[in-house]
Order: sequence, then C-alpha cells, then structure tokens
Amino acid sequence: MSDMVFIHLALYFPSSLNILLDCIKNLDHPSANRENQRLIRYLQIYHLEIIKNLQLFNRTLNYVLTAQFSTIFFWFIVMFYMIGIFKDMLFIYPVLTAVFFQLSTFCFFGELIIGKTESISTELYLTNWYEYSREEKMIVSMMMMMSQKSFVFKAAGMYDHGHRENDRALSQKLPLSDKVLE
Repeated sequence: MSDMVFIHLALYFPSSLNILLDCIKNLDHPSANRENQRLIRYLQIYHLEIIKNLQLFNRTLNYVLTAQFSTIFFWFIVMFYMIGIFKDMLFIYPVLTAVFFQLSTFCFFGELIIGKTESISTELYLTNWYEYSREEKMIVSMMMMMSQKSFVFKAAGMYDHGHRENDRALSQKLPLSDKVLE
C-alpha cells in the first residue's frame, strides 16, 4: 500500500519537469518573444518551486525510504541465500522477482528524476539566451547554474542533494557572470 502512495506522489515530479522542459524549448518560438521576460520569470519561479518540492519530498520520505531499502536489500540477500541452498524450491524465484521489481521501481524513479533535472541546464543553454535582455540573461544564467547538477534522492540522507553545492557555486560564479552578460 505505501509503495502505491509513493509512486502516485512521485508522478508529480516527472510531469512537472516535463512541463518546465517544454516551456524552455518554446522560449525561442516567435510568439513567445513578445512576452519573453514574463515567461522567463515564471519559469524561474516554477523551477525553484520544483526544487523546493523535491527537497520537501525527500525530507518527508527520508526515513520511510531508508526502512524500505533496508528491508528490500535484506530480502534480496535472503532470497539469493535460499536459492543457493534450496535449488529445487520453485516458489523462491517469484518472490525474488517481486523483491527485484520493488527495488527497481525506486531506482527507475530516481533515474527518471536525475535525467530530467540534468536536461534542464542543457535545454536552457540551447535557447537563444545570448539575444535576451540583460535581466533575462541573468535569470537564465542563474537557472543554468542551479540546474548543472541533477537532483538525487538519497536514503538516510547520507549525501548532499546537490543543490546545496549549487548555491555555493552560484554565489562564487555570479560576479564572473556579469562580464559575460554585458
């Protein structure tokens, strides 16, 4: 039951990242040029909202995911041990398949989020951002810097999410970006 709740909640993120990526791809469309500044501001707010929601989702389910991964890993090891000892018992293989499917569901979702968040920086760079006004260039360059590292879910909070390091990089690189944007 808890897996289904997790999966349904998690469907929000790939769809919202797809919306963001589609809007970024359409920045160079001629009809978007008239309202480009307002659209870029909206995309920046939407991007920050997605990052905030991903961090909230990760913090909220951190301990649940840790317990889930621990039990899945335990059952995975037990099933391989059982296969080594009882090769004739056929019921072990469907259970191993179920455990593997449960583990791969979380990994698939994580890879999907990583792929989508990595492509934001690339899509922003592929726009004609160098033709924008100074303020628009600044917003797009900040979005590019924030999205250079992908967002990664970690069980038990063992590693940084990646966006904390981007905040430090943003504060260090911002004075250099003024020279590029002129």
